[in-house]
Amino acid sequence: MIKFASAVLIWIMVTSCAAGLPRDRGYVSRSLGERGAGVLSDSASGNKFSIPEGVVLTDGITSDEAVASALWNNPQFQADLLDLGYARADLQDASLFTNPVLSFLFPAGPKQMEANLALPLAEIWQRPRRVGAAKLDAARIAENLVQHGLALTRDVRVAFADAVCAAEQARLAREKAKLQAQIAGLARARLDAGDISALEATAEQAAAGAARDEAARLEADAATASIRFHTLIGWSSPDTSYELLDEPVEEIGEPDIKELLRTAYASRPDLRAAELEIEAAAKRLGWERAKIFNLVAIIDGNADDNGSWELGPGLNVDLPLLNLNNGGRTRARTELEQSARLYLTARHRISREVREANAGYSAMREAFNIWSGEIVPAQELAFERSLRARNAGEESSLFVMQARLRLLDALAMESRAARDLRSALADLEYSTGKKL
Repeated sequence: MIKFASAVLIWIMVTSCAAGLPRDRGYVSRSLGERGAGVLSDSASGNKFSIPEGVVLTDGITSDEAVASALWNNPQFQADLLDLGYARADLQDASLFTNPVLSFLFPAGPKQMEANLALPLAEIWQRPRRVGAAKLDAARIAENLVQHGLALTRDVRVAFADAVCAAEQARLAREKAKLQAQIAGLARARLDAGDISALEATAEQAAAGAARDEAARLEADAATASIRFHTLIGWSSPDTSYELLDEPVEEIGEPDIKELLRTAYASRPDLRAAELEIEAAAKRLGWERAKIFNLVAIIDGNADDNGSWELGPGLNVDLPLLNLNNGGRTRARTELEQSARLYLTARHRISREVREANAGYSAMREAFNIWSGEIVPAQELAFERSLRARNAGEESSLFVMQARLRLLDALAMESRAARDLRSALADLEYSTGKKL
């Protein structure tokens, strides 16, 4: 009997060794890389900004380099990744058996010394379901972390587009303010020569003041957008900044909504997390059913008058007559049903997000193509013709300046349209769960 008890204890200690995480930090990193977002560092960067491998900031920052830097350094995302530690702790707890209970009854008077050892045998068939549920919960946490990484990727791309656009808007506003000041000076000269009225000259002075005000406001907006962007990627030296490279605007043509939905259903980590929650709830239901039968093995020993021990086995069995763990099983069944409904909710939400993002992208792409393919080229042609007309003596310098102002306004609108298109593409890629 002692050999049997020793074998059971050894088996329990061996099987109590904690199982490893099914999906760890490396899995999260690989999943993000496969989706075109980037990879994680081997460990948290702490309070020091670190540069990912293959990223060179001194020659300017691209949006992909910004995403890579954010995945390495964003403080909130680094904090979210520590959820894997909680998942590991829960898995360790689920892997452990309840400690055996050793009881001693000391001799008193005619009472002999007595001892018994209780082993929780019921946990032998309860443990696989408990560990299975913990593994599925850990896998669900990892999938949610991948989703958080994709959300960070989208936010960084949007912030990058905002910062690039704000800088371009400020540059164009400065040029416009300078041009308006020249027009105002020309108006004063014409007023002195009696060519225009004081009202017309005053209007040009007011336009120049408004242009200076707009330039100052856009300078502040550019500074704010830059700070917001660098904070998002975890920049630790706000006094130092690098140039954001204004890359060509990416277009992916006219997406097929059915293909986008298929991609989203196959790629979205939060949908996979909802599936894992259903599987975990099923495991917990099986665990609650296993709790109905509670069996404890007992080894009882009594000391005789000669100092030797008499050992005998026994069992402690809960008779499932009054308590069948009804509450636990009902709760587990409710969790299973709720998980199934939340899975359907996730599919509906993903479908809505994909359709909305696709509609937004189509609208922004059309607007950008109008500004970049029609309006801006037309204003550039008008400006070039105004220059030729002035050089030929057919038009004045004021006519050229006014044509330049119209071109600057068109370039500013094109810049905003490019920002909107980049943001819409980031939303579309986030909704589908991968880079398109």
